[in-house]
Amino acid sequence: MRLPAGGRPTAALWTAEREALWRETGLRPTVAVWDVHHVARFLEAVQDDPLFPLWWLIALRGLRRGEVAALRGEDLDISGQCLHVREQIVLVDGVYHAGPPKSMAGVRLLALDAFTTDLLNRYWAQRGTPTGNPCRPLFTHPDGRPVRPDWLTHRFAELVEQLDLPPIRFHDLRHGAASLAGTANVPLKVIQHDLGHSSSVTTSDTYWTVLMELARAGAAATARLILSHAKIRMNLLAASQA
Repeated sequence: MRLPAGGRPTAALWTAEREALWRETGLRPTVAVWDVHHVARFLEAVQDDPLFPLWWLIALRGLRRGEVAALRGEDLDISGQCLHVREQIVLVDGVYHAGPPKSMAGVRLLALDAFTTDLLNRYWAQRGTPTGNPCRPLFTHPDGRPVRPDWLTHRFAELVEQLDLPPIRFHDLRHGAASLAGTANVPLKVIQHDLGHSSSVTTSDTYWTVLMELARAGAAATARLILSHAKIRMNLLAASQA
């Protein structure tokens, strides 16, 4: 028996209408992404959280949870403003193991902006051991325990609920990061590289959701193009009488 292949999950954007429906009925999309103001609200609310640099990094750069848990101090290049993604943490038979990323494309050099670089540098300086052991995990709990992938999933869900934000999964932050980058006019090839995808088709068809800011910018640009060539008057009186 040959079963038809399932369709790729398409993330639904949390619009004001969809959010109102969820608050009234509890209905929610299986896969969803926050709009820009949701992401901003989340990051503003968690900026005093001990792991704020982690939440910031995931929201903007879209690392997989296993990848961020596997990061070590040596993976952070302050002078080069980049992050080396080399491994991921996986749970096998109740034991955590460090292994290669999901695909060869997952091994990547992730460029960082100045703010993120400074944020991670300050965090590492505060959490690093007196000897500055570069092999230590980059992200740890205040008591020094390494952050684990399953804990990230549960903790993120707790924060979303506490902040009364429209629910999304931790993995949906990867969809959101791709969508934010697209809204910021980052080229598709760059977004594909940053997410560690082997194909740009996955990036564009599955992970990139058109946020309202980009949709409005596109609508405005199209209207400007036509209005620059056509003499249209803002007068609907004649049309209404026709």
